[in-house]
Amino acid sequence: MSPLARYQNSKQFRKELESANPLHPLYLFLGEEEGEKDKVIGSIADRLFPGIDDRRGISSVFYMEEAGELAKAAEFAVSPSMFVSARMCVIRDADKITGGKAAAQLMRDLVENRDSGTTVIITAAESKPPAVLPKDILDLFKVVQFWRLFDQDIQHYVVNSIGKMGMEIEVAAVERLLDLTGRDIKKVDEALEMIRFSGESGIVTVDIVKNFVHDVRSTNIFDFLDRFFSGSPSALNELKKLLDAGTPDLLILTMIMKEAETMERYRNFLDRGMDPDEALKKAGVNPRAAEHFTRRVGKFDAKALTILFSEIARADSAIKSGGRSKFLLSHPLFDLTSAMILRKKTSSAR
Repeated sequence: MSPLARYQNSKQFRKELESANPLHPLYLFLGEEEGEKDKVIGSIADRLFPGIDDRRGISSVFYMEEAGELAKAAEFAVSPSMFVSARMCVIRDADKITGGKAAAQLMRDLVENRDSGTTVIITAAESKPPAVLPKDILDLFKVVQFWRLFDQDIQHYVVNSIGKMGMEIEVAAVERLLDLTGRDIKKVDEALEMIRFSGESGIVTVDIVKNFVHDVRSTNIFDFLDRFFSGSPSALNELKKLLDAGTPDLLILTMIMKEAETMERYRNFLDRGMDPDEALKKAGVNPRAAEHFTRRVGKFDAKALTILFSEIARADSAIKSGGRSKFLLSHPLFDLTSAMILRKKTSSAR
């Protein structure tokens, strides 16, 4: 039997998750299907924090490509939760962790000494457990395999998603979109968002896909947006990847603006007393991105959003007046992203 055969697949797990009570304390999500992982993580977060919009301090994501993030994740996981009954620690891309035995020991300490109220979710792109996870504690985890969707499933998803936007899409346009995204569901979602914000209506043609969906097989605007709005220093690396791949700077800025506008709408709906789930739907938040969105929006009050809109307008003016530069340090988007990182550092220091 294949060593992977004992791991539950994501489809089976999602059905089980609907009725799981209590939730498992430790999860390991393996495989390349990042979009499905995000959706499941969002579902777990909704189960842990029902009705809680602002999840700062109780739900944290740590990206393992950044130095020192494993130590930060361990500190978060083992520290006692004084005022809440549940917290969530998400460790992204554990297969990128280096450090040998020292890192493995740190991971062991995290797992064995985590606070009883903290749920730990570890993700890895490979189909086998990451080397940093000691084999003798692997059995403590609920391990789930996230396989790539079949073409027919993805095609059906694209057609349905476009239909929910009030449009139709040509068969050739579907195929073109899948080619540009490498058939990665997370990147497919990104492409669908680009089409949704394009202002087009009626039938989505191949030309529309070509005009609004660039080649995103090796880049991901969603990753950039997530890190941008969380004030992570790695947002600058993601920005460089997008610009190096030829992603139009005004498209990146438009996606930032649209996200900020969605956050503003969502907050306005909540202020009117609307239920959070209804507010998400009313604000036009993609269900697959709901977990990321609620994590972001909790960090922005009305004042912070006003400042952000002002900074976006400044970047827009600079780009349109010829402020583009092939050097990242001189690009208006670099200034905008750096301002977000500085804002995070300043607020954390208070």
